[in-house]
Amino acid sequence: MQKSRCFLVNILVADKNNLKKIYKSHSHQADATALQTLAEIFRNSFRDEDMVARIGGEELAVFLLTTYEQAAHQAINRLVNALAY
Repeated sequence: MQKSRCFLVNILVADKNNLKKIYKSHSHQADATALQTLAEIFRNSFRDEDMVARIGGEELAVFLLTTYEQAAHQAINRLVNALAY
């Protein structure tokens, strides 16, 4: 019996604007602190088994493993609410 190579995964890509403005108006440390805070919000909005990764200067991706569409939308809503706070 052959195992399937199909995996259920949703990928969320987000671009956080204005980090460069923080760097230019404050410092590299302020930019790093803002990015760390953003990463923490992302990690707290998703499950431990999901993967949060920085993929660019201001871009983050989340790999929602074994997640159906409805659960992915719920996770995105958690993130939106956390970012709005």
